Amino acid sequence: IGTKGIPARSLTVLSDRLYFQSVFKNSAREVFTANGLNRKPMPTVNRVFRGDHLGNFVADPDSGQLFFFSVHDSGLHLNTISHPFDAVPNSGNIQSIHNKHFNHNKYNKHNNDIFDKTPEMQSDRVQDAPADIWEHQSPVLVNGKLLAVFRGNSRMGCIDIRHKRLERWLFDNVKQFSAANLNQMVIIDATGVYFPVTNHRDRFVPGENTMCPPIILDNKAAVMGMQDGKLRFYHLHNPSIQSEFRVFDSAGDPVTAVA
Repeated sequence: IGTKGIPARSLTVLSDRLYFQSVFKNSAREVFTANGLNRKPMPTVNRVFRGDHLGNFVADPDSGQLFFFSVHDSGLHLNTISHPFDAVPNSGNIQSIHNKHFNHNKYNKHNNDIFDKTPEMQSDRVQDAPADIWEHQSPVLVNGKLLAVFRGNSRMGCIDIRHKRLERWLFDNVKQFSAANLNQMVIIDATGVYFPVTNHRDRFVPGENTMCPPIILDNKAAVMGMQDGKLRFYHLHNPSIQSEFRVFDSAGDPVTAVA
């Protein structure tokens, strides 16, 4: 699939569409969708959003929605793409509404069956939230809330999706994190790994570091990709129990992503 911009990032699949972002020489970021992944010939690519500051995507297959943050008009906005559950595959471009930053596509309104089942897009300002979202840390969706990190003091905030409001602040100095729910969370900060529910902290020794967010495996273990080429496993309910597995023979080969 030919794309513009350099490079493609935040690749996310929802329904039969691939969403991704590209960065351009003027620092502008654009959101694209490749429609009809199961279609031959190759899917068509359409631009659906453009902005200077875009957060990574969060997909919720259960609700058929894709979320991402953007900063424009001096405020933080939550952008939502909604896929109807009865959407017809390859049913056309995204319907863009309520925001000047979206492409406004034209449709054949005589074909109401296709028009009505096209994914919709809207943008809402997030109340009480600063306009300094940290773009490189992916938000996490838990129980109708989005957990996101802001640049100021690297604070993690809890944003209510329904009411489009910053509900409360949770933690400061968050470097990376992962969460299965509010009771199963792992945070990496400047000093090490922190498990809020058990209030357990494992401090890094000098030279230890991570280059990627942790993952929670089967709600039982937290997995860290370490800069020295090892994977570190923590028992989620008893983080004092841990083990390590060396991925690379050389300590100079860091683990840069875990999934």
